[in-house]
Amino acid sequence: MTADFNAWLQSMPPWAGTVAGFVVAALAVVILVRVILPWRRLYGDRLVLKEYPLLEWPLGLVLVVFSGYSFYTDAPVALWLTAGIPGLALMVYPGIITCTANKQTRVLILETRSVWKHTIKEFPFDDIRSFHIDQNHSDSGSEGTRNTYRLVLVLNNRERIPFRSGYTFKSRLYKKWIKALESYIELDEVESPQARARRLMGF
Repeated sequence: MTADFNAWLQSMPPWAGTVAGFVVAALAVVILVRVILPWRRLYGDRLVLKEYPLLEWPLGLVLVVFSGYSFYTDAPVALWLTAGIPGLALMVYPGIITCTANKQTRVLILETRSVWKHTIKEFPFDDIRSFHIDQNHSDSGSEGTRNTYRLVLVLNNRERIPFRSGYTFKSRLYKKWIKALESYIELDEVESPQARARRLMGF
């Protein structure tokens, strides 16, 4: 049986292994994003939202692995340092954002956890005015203007609390967060669809 299986493997075209590897990797990513790392969960009286740095961590890992390979193959120091330092920064600096809304205690908890930092902030529902998406416009040369976004909590005293210090490309995720939080917290703010769109997108 083993001999037949080995013969079958040897009869496969050279590209079959590459295709199988890509298929397995794609399935792993789908399972990771849809099953293991869902952005929204309900636990009784708690709504839990999570944002993972799914772009930064894999990119950082690739750069660190390339840096290690360059180091062991006696590549120039500048090469593996140029890859290793940004790679470590991408793996260490971005954190997991967890937003927990609890109807029983009427408190919103904003937690940031990374390798080097762990912060927790609490906000009573009665102090929350709205949620807002900030836009950052940057010139990307020949590609034109590039927009990045971050989610912001606006309190009744007009203080603005960003969920994350940096900006990302996750505007669709942030819109889902706002819809889930506004529905769960039952914000009483009444506004027209046009005014709500301007508020969400920072206009």
